[in-house]
Amino acid sequence: MNLRYASINAKLKGMYAKFLNKDELYQLSRQNDLKNAVYFIKNELEVLKNIDENVTRLTMEKELDKMIIEDIYKIEKILPEKEKEIFKTYISKYEIKCIIEIYKSVHNNIDINNSSELVNVWTKEIFKNIKQISFATNDEQFCEALKNSRYYKVIKEYIENKSESLADLEMALYKKYFKDLYSKLIKLNKKALNLIGQNIDLLNIQWIYRMKKYYRLSKEEVRKKILNINYYLTKQSIEDLLELKNYEDLKRIIDSTKYSKIVQNIEEKSLEYEINKYLYNKCKKEFMIGRYNINTVFCYMTLKEFQKQNIINILGGINYKIDKREIESKIIT
Repeated sequence: MNLRYASINAKLKGMYAKFLNKDELYQLSRQNDLKNAVYFIKNELEVLKNIDENVTRLTMEKELDKMIIEDIYKIEKILPEKEKEIFKTYISKYEIKCIIEIYKSVHNNIDINNSSELVNVWTKEIFKNIKQISFATNDEQFCEALKNSRYYKVIKEYIENKSESLADLEMALYKKYFKDLYSKLIKLNKKALNLIGQNIDLLNIQWIYRMKKYYRLSKEEVRKKILNINYYLTKQSIEDLLELKNYEDLKRIIDSTKYSKIVQNIEEKSLEYEINKYLYNKCKKEFMIGRYNINTVFCYMTLKEFQKQNIINILGGINYKIDKREIESKIIT
């Protein structure tokens, strides 16, 4: 590891040290009400010490997104030039989230104020090229607002095909995202593929299962929608998944792959949680090992996203008076 990469690693470790740890997340989940929970966060996260104790969950989510944006700026400053370009592709997944968030409102013809608030945090700082989407009220305006986006062609094609569902749009956007990112990483360094390659595998598993279970799509229809990239999954495993009939089939197929741990002794309702848990543990292990390549940056960002989601889920649980044991069971650490 050269001195520059050692410096990047040290910077990321310093940023990670400011996260809420496992014990602190569990302490947060045991707060009696939202006000006490926010007070706890103010005391534990220096960057949020000045927020109002009566802050809403929506405002807290915006503040947590601002923390992610701040980290993006810090990381961009320390990356070598060739890796900055890949990092820009990596963070475009947040652009996809903005696109989906607004289009849900446009598509369902509902008030978009809350959606706009969350999206504007990102379009004001990072994705200025799509800032007009918050003003879109129909498909034409939405498409026009995305003319300068890397995802414009995907959006345009989707809007022209009215028969497709919103889930199809999301899959099409992430399909382009992962194909672009994967191809750039192959050119840079195959070792950097680890996290993204496994992300693709696990996304294909989830997509195939959902499409087979909820939409009853044929093998060939599903094949067209998934990513034609496999990392640890073999081509035969993909073929087997395309033939699955039920959850027991899924468990049997996955049990013969590198991802067998995910389906060991779990119920169907826990599948998404176990996949996220697997990704979290993979990222934390890779990040703590300390070898530097762009994969270390991806691991850091993924851990940051899990931190945000844990906090939001805990606050939501407290707000809706959900049993504390149930809140704790959803924490991913």
